[in-house]
Amino acid sequence: YCPTHSKGGALPPDINEYIRIAQLLIDSYKTNQGRGIDWIFNGGEPFDMDYMPSLLKLCKAHSESVTLHTSGGRLWIDWWAVEPHVDNLILTFHHWQNPALIKYIIDTFKSKGKGFTLSAPIRNTHVQEDIDRVLALEDLIGMLVPKTQLYFNAYPSAGMLKYDRDD
Repeated sequence: YCPTHSKGGALPPDINEYIRIAQLLIDSYKTNQGRGIDWIFNGGEPFDMDYMPSLLKLCKAHSESVTLHTSGGRLWIDWWAVEPHVDNLILTFHHWQNPALIKYIIDTFKSKGKGFTLSAPIRNTHVQEDIDRVLALEDLIGMLVPKTQLYFNAYPSAGMLKYDRDD
């Protein structure tokens, strides 16, 4: 879960630079050494980069597997362009996300026999609101969703944010 001070920053390099580096890795490992590649994309948020489906497509075409950690970023409408290139999805459900879209994504991955994991961070300032949203999502998708407490500045070594005892 990204604290406010962790958001933003410099713009990432153009997607073509990531594609160039991925192609170098593919050429080195797969083509020259005959070794498979298991890609794992996480972040920050991978979908804060424009044209991420292009990179996923290249990597999937030359890989053993592609795992994606995401909360969806800016790409919520384009899941049809993402799903074919991802074998395992690690998805975070936040308070601002549309539960119907989460259900669509999960149903799509389930129907294709793909792996997925879902979790929900619970904000210390909106505990009951977040829990209620997650419980409603659980009813909608028919499965339990692990709920996670948050760390100060997103660092486990810094300790947990302050939650009320009743929470």
